[in-house]
Amino acid sequence: MTAEDIKKGFIEIASGTILQIKTNCQKWFMPLFFEGSNELFKEVMVMVNGKNRCSLHPMGGFGPSNPIQGSNIEVKDLSYQTPA
Repeated sequence: MTAEDIKKGFIEIASGTILQIKTNCQKWFMPLFFEGSNELFKEVMVMVNGKNRCSLHPMGGFGPSNPIQGSNIEVKDLSYQTPA
């Protein structure tokens, strides 16, 4: 954590995870499940492609689900934000 993070009031990891997904299904939803193991953080906001925010607790949880179109390659850009 930096002094700048404290000023902003949160720590942000932009584009922390990039997922590339391909399926043969015509249309389906990809649920994102995050598994935690301890209390490394109290809360984390997850954004997919800069929108669809959800809040995760220390032990994990489900993230935003987005439709996946079959025979296309979908790229999901996940960013994270937690209080400083």
